[in-house]
Parts: sequence; C-alpha cells; structure tokens
Amino acid sequence: MSRQGEELARQVQPLVDEVYGYAEAKVNGEAVAAAIAVLEEVYETLERY
Repeated sequence: MSRQGEELARQVQPLVDEVYGYAEAKVNGEAVAAAIAVLEEVYETLERY
C-alpha cells in the first residue's frame, strides 16, 4: 500500500469501527456480515492505492 493509501486507511479506520459497532448493536448477524463484507472490499481497494 502506498503512503497515501496508508494515511487514508488510518483516517478511515475510526469511521469503519463506528459503523461496525453501530451495525453490531442495531441489526442481526446476517446484516453485520454483509456490512463487514462491504467494508472489506473498501479496505482491499484502499490497499491497492
């Protein structure tokens, strides 16, 4: 991952954590799994940059 990608990932991580916590608290496990899958795709995209 490039330095810019690392910085963006660092900046996005608190938001990812907040979304995960909210999803875990408010919705069922299947929805959490779907949200995690989307977040993993975002992270993989960030790793390429």
